[in-house]
Amino acid sequence: SEWLAGRDPVVAAIAVLRLMTLAGLWYVAAMAAVGVVLRVVRADGLVAFADRLTVAPVRRLLVAAVGVSFASGLPPALAAGASIPRPPAVVYQLPGATTATPPPTLTMRVVPAGEAPATPAAPVSAPIATPPPAAAIPGAAAAAPATAVGTTWVVQPGECFWSIAEDVLTKAWGRAVTDAEIVPYWRGLIEANRARLGDRDNADLIFPAQVFTVPTPPGAP
Repeated sequence: SEWLAGRDPVVAAIAVLRLMTLAGLWYVAAMAAVGVVLRVVRADGLVAFADRLTVAPVRRLLVAAVGVSFASGLPPALAAGASIPRPPAVVYQLPGATTATPPPTLTMRVVPAGEAPATPAAPVSAPIATPPPAAAIPGAAAAAPATAVGTTWVVQPGECFWSIAEDVLTKAWGRAVTDAEIVPYWRGLIEANRARLGDRDNADLIFPAQVFTVPTPPGAP
């Protein structure tokens, strides 16, 4: 009280704040030092107790600082110059293989200045998908001969039952045919080849090289 009475209130307040700041800094420094030491010696029980007495920002800072120091520090064996034993090599072997073959390794080196880098190997291109062989298509011929009008018809790319019916009638009658004239023969052509379709309910799904039966066209009206 005598100390406060003999000083200006502003000066006294600043002095009190200074003392409180110093006390807080000393507290933080002491708890930080204790926390670092306990974490280094791995005293987990005491670390938990010290963390309860440490403010959250300081506690997070300690965890981060100690983690970085452990990650970047050298192991004691290296610091002492001792050699660290290498782990045993892992050998991979596929089921059914007679010999164990290790996985391929990647070797990297620094190219000296002035030396041309090695040309990388050409990338392996993916195989190009090819259409299924004619033998895998229902009703396909072994080899697709030229289109013929008669008892059979070998399907060419882009053809359908409608175009086949139109072509057959046009060649049989020697003139252009109308849609009304094509419809009856087109329906009979589909029914005559229903068993040769990959999907009996989908007459639009036909494949090149399929061989269809061509009914005898009727006489020209």
